[in-house]
Amino acid sequence: MKMLEDLQGFMVLSGPLFPLLLFFVLSVIIVVFAMRAGRRRGKRWGRWAAVTLLLFAFWDLPPTLGVFWYQCSNHAGFTQYQTLEDWKRENPGVAKTLTPHTDIRSTRVRLADRYQLNQRFAWEVERTQLPLRLERREERIVDTATGKVLARYVDFGTRRQKINWWNPRDYKFWLNYGSCETAELPSQIMFNGAYQSVKLLGSNKNGIE
Repeated sequence: MKMLEDLQGFMVLSGPLFPLLLFFVLSVIIVVFAMRAGRRRGKRWGRWAAVTLLLFAFWDLPPTLGVFWYQCSNHAGFTQYQTLEDWKRENPGVAKTLTPHTDIRSTRVRLADRYQLNQRFAWEVERTQLPLRLERREERIVDTATGKVLARYVDFGTRRQKINWWNPRDYKFWLNYGSCETAELPSQIMFNGAYQSVKLLGSNKNGIE
């Protein structure tokens, strides 16, 4: 009983590191056991035990990387369907009637979180879970009157925002990929530029009509 209480106290103190520590301790025990058994039964048995341990830890690395790289190469990036200038020519005088929303709150529209930027445009964020814990994130600038998408940004990642203490997958840091992009984030910057231009429509303070 005392040992169980000590273990519970250690779990509380170590917090989310407990599963990682447990995984490390179990790995050490398996390696030591394999080494001792290998001395008695031969090196081949010990090697197979080591291979089994490696497979347990890294079996999902190749498929995760494969799916991640495929999605990034074929479906990620920035797409401009219509420029703001083209939209203004298509909707003459409308831009002057718009005012930026100061209190941007999200509403649920189908599978996306929608943030109304002004009377005509909204920013939508949609997250989709794919196999192997891959997450697809799509951001859109939408004309809510017509449903037309002006700009879209798609990215993929495997990093979990919330860690499950008892899921070993959440502690495999070698499987954490936050984005398809490099540190410069060129596609994200292009989308942010389109977002800011639409958000400030009608703002006399910024000289945008």
